[in-house]
Amino acid sequence: MGGTRLVALQALSLAVGLLVCSSTSAYAAKEVFTRTKPHINVGWHHGEPTKIWLHANAGLFDDGDAVGILQLRLEDGESFLYQVTGGSAALDGDTVLELVLVLERVGEGGDRTGETDLVIIRPSSPDCLIYDFVGPDIHVEVEGILARHQSGDD
Repeated sequence: MGGTRLVALQALSLAVGLLVCSSTSAYAAKEVFTRTKPHINVGWHHGEPTKIWLHANAGLFDDGDAVGILQLRLEDGESFLYQVTGGSAALDGDTVLELVLVLERVGEGGDRTGETDLVIIRPSSPDCLIYDFVGPDIHVEVEGILARHQSGDD
């Protein structure tokens, strides 16, 4: 990864981290969040099995505002970096049944490309999540968290 690209990704990660911290204290509402540990998983791209590296850290507030990033790297070298811009959640009480996030792709220089996609996230077991990326047709199951959290419940 080139130095300029790494610096841009680090700056984006820092900005998102600051947004998450400032947004959490600014809202006195419940939020839904998802997190994964970055590691390689076997998934599918256009119906073909492939190795996929996925890292997700995103939050969705009750008013539909969302923050976070999702990164994917495919075995063939194709890379996707997304900024989360909105979404919705299907809930049963405080249990999250499904999370849909609106994503805007970020280019190598850190600028938004204008390309938007959706990801649908749902639990497959207590500690695993299924991520279905609608635009790039990527499906992957990973260890992760999908939960509802009351701001200030730290």
